[in-house]
Amino acid sequence: MPPSASQDPARPAARAVKVEWLATAKAWIDQAAEPRRRRPARAMKRPVLE
Repeated sequence: MPPSASQDPARPAARAVKVEWLATAKAWIDQAAEPRRRRPARAMKRPVLE
């Protein structure tokens, strides 16, 4: 896709796809980071101790 395609007002579909892709990427990043953020250290060590 040429660089000017995303800035062309005659192509709203390309912009919509870009916005949807950014939202999906952000959701994936948040989903991947959430378990590490919420899981306490003792929960990670539990399988080793048991």
